[in-house]
Amino acid sequence: MLSKISYCCFRYASSYIFRLIQKNLKSFIAVNAHCSMTHQKQLIQNTLARVVTRVNRRQHITPALTYLHWLPITARIEYKIAMLTLKTLKTNRPAYLADLIQPTTNSTRSATQDRLQVTYSRTSFARRAFVHSPTTIWASLPSNLTSKFASMELLTFKRHLKTFFNQSYYT
Repeated sequence: MLSKISYCCFRYASSYIFRLIQKNLKSFIAVNAHCSMTHQKQLIQNTLARVVTRVNRRQHITPALTYLHWLPITARIEYKIAMLTLKTLKTNRPAYLADLIQPTTNSTRSATQDRLQVTYSRTSFARRAFVHSPTTIWASLPSNLTSKFASMELLTFKRHLKTFFNQSYYT
């Protein structure tokens, strides 16, 4: 009985510690997916997953991350950019981001798919700018998400988007 109580206390304490550290980790995650600190952030997330799930250091971390429904850091960055893009497209706010994210105005077949205007850049430094990131991430999403985003509620889009990232990163 005592072991069950201590296990429940451990689960509660570990989830509380996780939420506290995860909140700080979220503040460290930059909009830039190609940041040099991405690997270190992934190591921190892996350590948190090991603490919460009590997985040994020598065991693979992917089953623990899938059990916790945690996306890898690069996927989380892409998820946040996709959500910010959706909110900007739906509300045109904030105005400084709405000016950067422009839907296509072509009279081609892709105009019916709600794609964004692609900004071309020659350097890798320019590709990391926010002008370029939403267009590439939005273009990588499946068309059933991007074509229905105007009629879809935010929570439904979030759920489908997280499912897409989970399937693409863990399968």
